[in-house]
Amino acid sequence: MIVSGVSPREADAVVAAYGELGLAEGGRLVESDWAAVLLAAPEVRLHGGATSARTAARPQPAAAGPPESLPSMLPGQLETRLPDGGLALSSARELPTGARVAVLLAQGLFRLDLRHLEDTLKISIRNLAGTAIYSLPDAGQPATILTTEDVAIERPVATNARLCLRIGSREANIVLSALSGPDAGRARVTAQAIVGP
Repeated sequence: MIVSGVSPREADAVVAAYGELGLAEGGRLVESDWAAVLLAAPEVRLHGGATSARTAARPQPAAAGPPESLPSMLPGQLETRLPDGGLALSSARELPTGARVAVLLAQGLFRLDLRHLEDTLKISIRNLAGTAIYSLPDAGQPATILTTEDVAIERPVATNARLCLRIGSREANIVLSALSGPDAGRARVTAQAIVGP
């Protein structure tokens, strides 16, 4: 059985409810704000498809605190630990018109979502840090990022945008490049971030 159309936060409750009926989780796909869970009876043998490159492994609870409902990495995201203890993240995604897609995830710090509207790219930063996230402008005082706030970037054909964030004592520099795709209503977005140690 595949159950989909639930949020990542609801997926554990769905698995528990079906567990009472004798079904166990065989795999989970988490993308943007949606999850799909593969459930099967324990005696059913799953063949290869239960864990694909896009399937996020079920998160294990931390030693203290509630279990994390997000995967440790987004599908297709590249992550490299830097020699100074920092982190380099990179992702390239195609965004259909109206879709909201998670493009970068720095585990325990932030998740960056993009929403492609016809002539606008909206950026949403989800705070995963447990501390305030500030945007660092080129001049002036830092501004607090609200987790529900969308920042609009006009992009008629192509956009290059840079965000600078302060998360506790760490800084993250994010660069976004968006190009209109060959098909109307689609955009190709490249997102990169360097997170300081």
